[in-house]
Amino acid sequence: MRTYTHIGVLFIVGALSLDRAYSQHQRLKSLLEETGLKYSLDNAKNFKLRFSLEESRSQEVIIINPTDQIQEEPIVHIFSVGFEGTEVPSDLMQKMLSENRSRKIGNWELMLVGNTIYGFFSIKAPLSALDANLLRILCQVAALTADEFEKEVMGVDN
Repeated sequence: MRTYTHIGVLFIVGALSLDRAYSQHQRLKSLLEETGLKYSLDNAKNFKLRFSLEESRSQEVIIINPTDQIQEEPIVHIFSVGFEGTEVPSDLMQKMLSENRSRKIGNWELMLVGNTIYGFFSIKAPLSALDANLLRILCQVAALTADEFEKEVMGVDN
């Protein structure tokens, strides 16, 4: 009997978590639709946006479904890749750290996926603090910052 009670509690907690995740996804989707920005969903239901920039350049921004929380407040993670390679030269690391110090919002992060290192500009914000205008601004900041870095460091539009 006790085992069934635990399973029932786990089922209810799991259902509540799924319901919360769904409502957070819907809130983010609704905000994106208010911005008028075009997006698609990847297999994990993350939002992918493509920005057309000057000089026939483009930059992809990804918004991760809120999975992180601070005191039960869902955190939205917006990022855009500005560098990819198999190693990170020390001058590039110093540039990222220097830019992190001077940024008003967001920061550079590195992630190893397989044998490729990705440097991406990352902005994290509480879902409850976002409105459509702020979300649009944060996506634009991520896209422009990563593209500027990519153009300067990589010299190509990936």
